[in-house]
Amino acid sequence: MDADVTVRHNTESETYDAMLGDRAVGTIVYERRGNRAIFRYTVVEPEFREHGVGTTLIQAALDDVAASGLTLTSYCSFIDQFIADHPSYARLLDPEHPGRPLPYEARRQAHGSASPSA
Repeated sequence: MDADVTVRHNTESETYDAMLGDRAVGTIVYERRGNRAIFRYTVVEPEFREHGVGTTLIQAALDDVAASGLTLTSYCSFIDQFIADHPSYARLLDPEHPGRPLPYEARRQAHGSASPSA
């Protein structure tokens, strides 16, 4: 199903929306503060969960954050888990305001540190 999903960035409402046709089936709600995107939460409609909609949505949103030169603060456990599973995105986390801490292995891979306190 994820091949049919497109992601729309709505700067007015500060959302990334997973669209199936003209229906929003998933949303990331964020705030913009200076050069930082603060991801608050992600919602995927129940009937579209476990079909790749959330993954498509998060990947597109994180790619947009990267392309825009922003850093990321995440307070969303779904996004946190995605970053833990795809540690190359951990480089986007704002070092002063990361939100929730990532698991050690993802931090280590993102920042090249061997210390758990990194």
